[in-house]
Amino acid sequence: MNYRNGFHSQILRFQNVRSLELGGFPLTAPLDPRIHPPLPLLEAITLSYGDENLAKMDEWLIACPRLQEIELFLISAPYPIPKILSCGKIKHLGAFWASGSGFYEFFPAYSGLKSLELAASIFNRHRNTIPSALDELWIRTGHWEELQPSALEQFVQRQPKIQEIFLRLSGSNNTKPERIKELVSICKQNDIQASVELHERVNHVAESVPRSPKISRRVMEVFRRPTLEEDDSIRRWDSALQE
Repeated sequence: MNYRNGFHSQILRFQNVRSLELGGFPLTAPLDPRIHPPLPLLEAITLSYGDENLAKMDEWLIACPRLQEIELFLISAPYPIPKILSCGKIKHLGAFWASGSGFYEFFPAYSGLKSLELAASIFNRHRNTIPSALDELWIRTGHWEELQPSALEQFVQRQPKIQEIFLRLSGSNNTKPERIKELVSICKQNDIQASVELHERVNHVAESVPRSPKISRRVMEVFRRPTLEEDDSIRRWDSALQE
């Protein structure tokens, strides 16, 4: 999609939109809030398959008065750090299969975060740089990746101020009863509440132990069956992340 010829005029028609997902195309120029007015009610945005879009939308996102949530999916992590992440405005950040280690090494610079949601592969590698003053941490596993108990243990031993850790688990190794018990025990031993949510490859939640209303509010977004193309893309990005 050509940004100058159509993107901005289409998006700005929806002045009442609260949540926006953009993916599959690159912006050809920065989105300037002086030319393209921000969305006044926008609270959450998801960006996918467009490596430079977050950087090109930086000033525009800062100008959206109610924006508090950003999720990044299958993109190269932006560096240097966009101002939208360091200005203290964003309260929730999600990062799933996003490549680029420099991005995660500077997690402490993401001022103001209260909630962070990560793919297990990102958590396993960057557990030592994750902010400790979060209210909530969400860790999501894929069917081909595992949450390493040793990584979780090293993180909680830092004595973070996190009130609750949510574990969204899939894959045979992650969902074994003994593995779940081990992960929950690691959290409880460090006085952190743990909630576990299991999901199958099909489009339904298999079990919730225990169920939390904080999880339910976003479960329909997360638990859908990936397409074959998405599966292949995620595998390629996850492999790149491990290099």
